Amino acid sequence: MMTLYGSDLLKQIYAAYLERYQKALARGYDAEGERYHWLYNELLCRVQRLKEALLYMEALPHFLNGTDEDHALQYIMGYTSRLFRPENIGSCERDENQEHPFFRDSNPYWRELQEAMDAFNDPEILGNRPLLYVYACELITRAHRLYLQIREVQFRSIDREKFHALMLMPQNKYMDSAS
Repeated sequence: MMTLYGSDLLKQIYAAYLERYQKALARGYDAEGERYHWLYNELLCRVQRLKEALLYMEALPHFLNGTDEDHALQYIMGYTSRLFRPENIGSCERDENQEHPFFRDSNPYWRELQEAMDAFNDPEILGNRPLLYVYACELITRAHRLYLQIREVQFRSIDREKFHALMLMPQNKYMDSAS
């Protein structure tokens, strides 16, 4: 059975970044030319993305009610897939096998996202709206963990050794090449 993080994990991550964002504001990092303006920008990006996810999960039950399975899945998959557009995560050098450095089985964040996506193959989940909502939230949470991992590695490492703990990823699951 899959471990469910649910929206509680996203709320914890959001709270951690929001606190740091507020400190950055208080220290004046939002001013252009400030030495740590880059940190402010990255925190702002993460806080906004996480707040959007939380609001989306809050609104989702209203849109799942009365829709058929296909439309419900379109809402869910459409939202999560937009996280991984090049304008949101940048472009990555691929290895000699043309594999993406983050979207592969050696990355535990990717594996856990795939596990959540596989749950939508279960007709029992698809036919039960409350259960569908639970797994939709799980997919959204896991997609954001992967998105944040990519930002941490691709753009600015603002958490360093604390990142995996914040994402609740056990240390023995770290991906060597993209941790």
